[in-house]
Amino acid sequence: MSLFKGVLITAATLLLTACGQTSDNTPENNTTAKTEETAEEPTTVRIGVVGEGDGDVWQDIERRLEEDGIELEIVVFGDYHQPNKALAAGDLELNAFQHTAFLAEYVRDTGDDIVPIGYTGYSPVYLYGKDGIDSIEDIPAGSRIGIPNTVTNAERSLLALEDVGLITLAPDVGFTPTIDDVLEVHNDIELVELDPSQLYRSLGDLDLVTLSSGAVMDAGLDPADALYNDVEAGAEINDTKKNFIAARREDKDSEIFARIVEEYQTEETTAILKKVSASLPIWTENDDPLADFEALLEELNAQE
Repeated sequence: MSLFKGVLITAATLLLTACGQTSDNTPENNTTAKTEETAEEPTTVRIGVVGEGDGDVWQDIERRLEEDGIELEIVVFGDYHQPNKALAAGDLELNAFQHTAFLAEYVRDTGDDIVPIGYTGYSPVYLYGKDGIDSIEDIPAGSRIGIPNTVTNAERSLLALEDVGLITLAPDVGFTPTIDDVLEVHNDIELVELDPSQLYRSLGDLDLVTLSSGAVMDAGLDPADALYNDVEAGAEINDTKKNFIAARREDKDSEIFARIVEEYQTEETTAILKKVSASLPIWTENDDPLADFEALLEELNAQE
């Protein structure tokens, strides 16, 4: 947390706050009430993130927004289950940690009215091989491949392994496969489930590992050395995999929130992402994240 001004709020504390009181700092009472950049007092916007990997990025955005009278308070969560709950409960004004498919399934299951307001970046899944395995074609029969043992992290690893032809998944798994959805493992491949923090340390004992962009940076690996990542350029990314800044629907047109999105989607942010992260900038001039989200949500609801 020393990387940026923020607070670490545990899930338990947030749930107690959500259940025990109504925040006086909701957008209705605070943020959306101040729509002019000339407000006498700074407007504080609480934004939830997962992990500290984007600390340098948000620290720089926070600095750039100060002259507009906007103060960002970064709330760091240790898992992917709490930021949407905290946003829906009014303990946050924004969050930035998820992709379209994740939010669509969350909204379908909970009914919480959260929507994307601006794309941010994409965190590829990388596949690394030990010394001697320099391409997908070099993967020998009987290789052992490490994947995350947590459901959220495993989903995209499994999709990536299917994409390169190493496994076959059940046809109806959509965006959220689990290890139980693996119908076939090809060429005698063995999948080894490990804690995400242990994966890169196990490369060598294992033949291959799948890593998130954050793990790649933590391990000091070069993204260019990976055998594969599940996207090579922003234009090739399916809308369902794009990450974004999210707000409650009632606040989606906030001028202050639009200013935060605008400042994120700059060349300055792109430069920092490339320097400190294995993530890729994903926004384009003609983005419509809300339309992308609502189309996917409609599709998911029709499947029920």
